[in-house]
Amino acid sequence: MEQNRFFKFIWRANGVFLFVAGLFLVGMALLSAIFLISDFGKSDTPPPPVSATAEPILAEGTFRLKAASGKYNYDKVEGFAYFELRAGNDSWSKFGSGSSSQLRNIAVFDLNSDTTHWIFPDAGQEIEGYRAVNKTETSSDGETISITTGFLLPVAKSLPDGSVSRDLWVMTPDGKTLKNILSGISRSPDIETYGDNQTKLVFESKTHIDIYPFDVDNLTVGKSVRVSVP
Repeated sequence: MEQNRFFKFIWRANGVFLFVAGLFLVGMALLSAIFLISDFGKSDTPPPPVSATAEPILAEGTFRLKAASGKYNYDKVEGFAYFELRAGNDSWSKFGSGSSSQLRNIAVFDLNSDTTHWIFPDAGQEIEGYRAVNKTETSSDGETISITTGFLLPVAKSLPDGSVSRDLWVMTPDGKTLKNILSGISRSPDIETYGDNQTKLVFESKTHIDIYPFDVDNLTVGKSVRVSVP
């Protein structure tokens, strides 16, 4: 009799345990689904269309001006300060969904003359990156120093068919020289630097890798080499 009661207790305990375990697994599955949906819902605003303008560039309330982040070592460019004109706000929920602001224009402030130069005439583009181009030199006392010769700017615009057009621009530290060096790029390049200031721009895709020699002094690219990916 006592054995029957014991086995009934074990059977009921197992049933309760399986029920609780089932609820726990269902809860974990629902939580995972919420995170997955939030990640799919996370999308940045597409770049502005090719005809978009913002005149004057500081007139719209969605635009905000802030100092460029120090993590890009802008402060190493002696005599200049950099400011970003951004559209929208950085807003994220507890589950990771939200939107981020877009970098639309860059102002170069000359610390010697107290003048400001906007590198684009309006805010009708999205600057997807702001990468410093550096070279090394040896000072008179034998110390190796890094000098910023310019910046690489992947710039995107939305086309009428819904696709995105990206070009790679370069600018000098004073912002006065700005030129398009590559058109129709798919993404921002990786910058590879090795011995004696030799620099390459690397564009990697699923089928191939394009490698461009890059002149850090003149801010120009040479003929590319394509490497097929097996």
